[in-house]
Amino acid sequence: MKYKIRLEETDEGFAVWCPGLPGCWSQGETEAEALENIKDAIKTHLETSVILKSADESFAQGWTEVINNKVFPLEQLFEIENEEYKE
Repeated sequence: MKYKIRLEETDEGFAVWCPGLPGCWSQGETEAEALENIKDAIKTHLETSVILKSADESFAQGWTEVINNKVFPLEQLFEIENEEYKE
């Protein structure tokens, strides 16, 4: 599958990100380096088996923790897609 990327020159080199994959970004001193780095970032992003819950769910959980003075396990902030990572 192909993904569109955005490349922008900065004071430090080049910033690059993939708008179709939120949070997937990288950088490089040269354009070529940035493009290679985003390939790795996209590959890693697609291999990731954990997805953050939506902000409203995480926010609601945070308030529940504060109100009850109880901290829930960190794993409750994530949805596990890959069965081998589930406990």
